[in-house]
Amino acid sequence: MPGIGLALSGVGFGAITTFIVLLFAQHGWQPAWLAFTALSVAFIAGRLMFGHLPDKLGGAKVALVCVFIEATGQSLIWLAP
Repeated sequence: MPGIGLALSGVGFGAITTFIVLLFAQHGWQPAWLAFTALSVAFIAGRLMFGHLPDKLGGAKVALVCVFIEATGQSLIWLAP
């Protein structure tokens, strides 16, 4: 089951990296690389700040919270004007 959860979260990450550039191009926002940089910096910062939580709280609980956060972020991108 943990592998399935990881695979599904990877799909969300792949969707963001695939379609964020298309969103930038559609709106004429420049530079498009900024989206990748912001996503990567947020990912690294999250790992540095919260990397200890699976050891303290359990991997399944932390993964569930992360999936909800990722879904919220994707919803915000989808709803962005």
